[in-house]
Amino acid sequence: MPRKSLKFPRHSIALCFYILAVIICTYPMILHMDESVCSYPVYLTYQEFQGPEMPPAYLNWDMDIAIAVWVYSWNLHQLFRDPAHLFDANIYHPYPHSLAMIDNYLGLALLGLPTHVFFHNPALTYNCILILAIVLTAWSVYGYLLHKTNHYPSALFAGLLIAFLPYHYKHASTIHKSMFLSYPLGMWMIERYFDTQKWRYVILFSGIVIFQSLCTWYLTLGLLLLISCFLVYLSFVKPRRLFRKRHFLAAALSLLLILPVTGFMAKPYFELNRDIPSFERSIEHQHSRNPLIYFTTTPDNLLYGNLLKGIIPVSRFFVAYFPGFLMYILGFAGIVVYLRNRKTRLMDNMRSGEFLLAYGVLSMLLSLGPFLNICGKEIPMPFYVLFSSVPIMKALRGPRDFALVVYFMLAFFSAFACRALFRNRKPFMRFAIFLFLATFLFLESLRLPCPLFTLPYRDQVPGCYQWVGNQSDKPVVATFFPSWENEDLHFHVLSHYSMYYSIFHFCPILEGHSAFKPPFSQTYFRKATDFPEKDVLDLLQALKVDYVLIDLQHIDKSFLNKVLTRLDRIDALRLTERFEDSLVYRLVLPEHPVQPLIGGIYLHEGISRKELYIYNHGSPRILLYPKDTVVTISIRRLQENSFPPGEYRYSINLPYYMPAEYLIHEILPDAFPDLPEGKPSKSLTVSSPVPMDFYVIRKRENLPTPVAEKIRVTHPENGCN
Repeated sequence: MPRKSLKFPRHSIALCFYILAVIICTYPMILHMDESVCSYPVYLTYQEFQGPEMPPAYLNWDMDIAIAVWVYSWNLHQLFRDPAHLFDANIYHPYPHSLAMIDNYLGLALLGLPTHVFFHNPALTYNCILILAIVLTAWSVYGYLLHKTNHYPSALFAGLLIAFLPYHYKHASTIHKSMFLSYPLGMWMIERYFDTQKWRYVILFSGIVIFQSLCTWYLTLGLLLLISCFLVYLSFVKPRRLFRKRHFLAAALSLLLILPVTGFMAKPYFELNRDIPSFERSIEHQHSRNPLIYFTTTPDNLLYGNLLKGIIPVSRFFVAYFPGFLMYILGFAGIVVYLRNRKTRLMDNMRSGEFLLAYGVLSMLLSLGPFLNICGKEIPMPFYVLFSSVPIMKALRGPRDFALVVYFMLAFFSAFACRALFRNRKPFMRFAIFLFLATFLFLESLRLPCPLFTLPYRDQVPGCYQWVGNQSDKPVVATFFPSWENEDLHFHVLSHYSMYYSIFHFCPILEGHSAFKPPFSQTYFRKATDFPEKDVLDLLQALKVDYVLIDLQHIDKSFLNKVLTRLDRIDALRLTERFEDSLVYRLVLPEHPVQPLIGGIYLHEGISRKELYIYNHGSPRILLYPKDTVVTISIRRLQENSFPPGEYRYSINLPYYMPAEYLIHEILPDAFPDLPEGKPSKSLTVSSPVPMDFYVIRKRENLPTPVAEKIRVTHPENGCN
């Protein structure tokens, strides 16, 4: 009885221990919780963005932090306003479910809900979420290993390995990657269910999957892959315990609980993959890495930074997997102890250690990506094989997340090594060993002081964003950042500014920052640097933008006068509000409709999707297709063509705005495959703001020759036929 009364204090001590570890690793963030966030340097080669006269302030902003703060802020804003349209975020207007462009972590946002409600401070809320994410993950590892080893100091230190893990702090701006508590908890609940046959563990496991899907969809897929492999493993080592009617009912109950929530979270991603085929990552999007990356740290590591630098050159996609030599030493020692000690293996009655060893090694290989470069030759790795054969692999964000399983595996076996190290020691000696290991672990992770970045808040927010936030009609806005004359800075770098500042108004904006963007946004980003040229204004008018915000931060005064003089001469822009750091212009819609876009399709040697492209007659003013425009493309038999005579119809449903070049190069080629024998039958729905004439053309030498009927594109609003 007295032993049970000590359980709660022991667990509380472990929780406080991990909180202290995170505070130490992020010092001096604890002294600036309300204004600054942890932001380790992003080791990129900014050569494509930087110039000799570029203001350094543009490169000091961590884009992932801007995304993370915006994601949790949007979740908390929309959750109590219109949860059914949670994924219809304000970025990338007017594209629907734009939140699916980014990994949504609603569960993490809920952790920061009390701070958000009482303080409305983005930096404070973000810091609380970061601390809780790391602490809860370490605590879950501690709880699972306390169950496996029944040894408190060993489990406590295994959780400390996770709390001090450099991966957390190197990726502090992507805090959803720190919340992988579902891995140990999921394994724990599965084992407890098979041990006790109690339904509560099925319910708890379902809750863990649901919470992980709310925190990050990609790690949920990793969890399901881990558990599926574990069940397959159990079917071989313990088939009698697995194949029972009760277990199939438990699986059905778990699916019944999980599918409604996970289905709601996954649906926008499937819709996005349907609308934009390129959203599904191909093997070319998966980065291969050198195996030495597990022994490479970032230059800011005080103990190993100089020792290990130069092993792998710092590059654009540089990621440090190195967890510290102590985790390696204890992990490998624990593997030996676990395999050689019969009592230890009997204590692990589900033999999960053997499974984690095999799965951890496989995860390490998977984390290296699809190919291994040896002597200039690319050798296919397991990731390449699985990516080509297992559909779930294509839905994963990338190979980097498999490194989390490696850390979990090493922490698992480290607990068994510590148990053997502490065994038969006097209390004072156990405490001394624990203190020595904890101190060495701290020195391995030392990066003090932690780099901090100040998030603009209250008076630091430019006046234009505060002004928009006070408007009751929620207008559509576009932001531009004039910086210096002859600017050659990509608009992609600046879009995260307006994305972060939108949390102070949440009006629809055209900007956004993510790995994938809607096709019309790509056109907008390319044209945005030409603002205020007429093509850009036409594009803004087609998107029905109400206000144009001019952010004047970091701008030279002499160049500012040139910008203002030029803007005053444009009839489509009318100055509405002027602030010291920003301007607000109202965009006036044109009185006359734009001219039709006339184009054609070149076909070479029959209809080939690889050689299909657009031919523009003249210089169209608008290359953007809005929704709800119906077009039917009819193709009759072409002279000297191989497909059977008759009329052919092709169609695709385009539910969002799309630039013409994307329609022609990405969508129509899929609608015009090489025609097989027989008569295909499809229907076509695309969109256009104005009447558009298409011709099906077969290319003869260098001259296009029309040999089929004209195609008329119509739009219901303008009544064209």
